[in-house]
Amino acid sequence: SRTLIKNLQKYYPEHEYHLFTPGITVNEETKYFLDTEKFTVHSSGKLFWRTIGMSSEINALAPDIFHGLSHELPLGLHPDIKKVVTFHDLIYEIYPRQFGFWDRNVYRLKYKRAAKTADKIVCISKSTQKDLIKIYDIPSEKTCIVYQSCQDVFQEESVLNPSISLPESPYFLYVGSIIPRKNLKTIVESFVKLPDSLKKPFVIVGTGPKSYVEEVKNDISRLNVKSWFHFINRVDNHQLVYVYDQSYLLCYPS
Repeated sequence: SRTLIKNLQKYYPEHEYHLFTPGITVNEETKYFLDTEKFTVHSSGKLFWRTIGMSSEINALAPDIFHGLSHELPLGLHPDIKKVVTFHDLIYEIYPRQFGFWDRNVYRLKYKRAAKTADKIVCISKSTQKDLIKIYDIPSEKTCIVYQSCQDVFQEESVLNPSISLPESPYFLYVGSIIPRKNLKTIVESFVKLPDSLKKPFVIVGTGPKSYVEEVKNDISRLNVKSWFHFINRVDNHQLVYVYDQSYLLCYPS
């Protein structure tokens, strides 16, 4: 989303860009978007502001287009405003048991309404496009596929960062949330089946619910491969470039 907004402003600077966010965090990732010559940022800490409250501000601006960058459109947008929404996936519909009852039904209520009311839906993959057409009965001509971009930092040469504690390179690598649907336990089980000659240290970058993280770590201990696995909670993107570059392969099972 940030890359999209940054590139729109860079290549079409004659347009006016307003960004709506529940809260503002000032850091290396966000400072570009806080440049008041490029963007106007609207924010509020009010409850349900993203769903309901910001519509009045948007309508007062009367923009040509409102783009919901992640599944959602606020209620009450004026009909003259063209509405675009980006869908990343419908995972809560396909694997409902991996979501709590409340989350699953709130997502369905908000996101299905957004898909129905949008003038155009941007899908990040063919799979997401097919799911929208099949599950929510969305006309195919209302959808388009725009693949996600890669942030600039991942196209830069990495630099050594001694603040990260890593095993000796090369190593296997997993980057992502530590939650059931990301299949980390399958990685552990598969690693155990490797012959010793093919085993390498395994670095895991990510966080998740404490109970599930402990479940994964218990599996690692039970299978006697604890010395091979190394957990890193969080790194910034510049550090992550270095972590990627030192790895032997990235393991990310479907």
